[in-house]
Amino acid sequence: MPSRRFANRPELETALTRGKLYSKARCDAAIRVGHLKHGYTLSEIGSHLGSHYTTVSKVINQTRIAK
Repeated sequence: MPSRRFANRPELETALTRGKLYSKARCDAAIRVGHLKHGYTLSEIGSHLGSHYTTVSKVINQTRIAK
């Protein structure tokens, strides 16, 4: 049963469609939004993009360090 917390979040496929992400910067931004705003796990995002969850983690952590 899905949590009510995530009832209104967009589908992961909608947020992270590879065809729409033309650049690395746009892909990284979509990863951050998917994880930090919509609550998708690193594994869910990584599986959808064909990447390992640690790769997704590095994208998110690079942003935190850069700020």
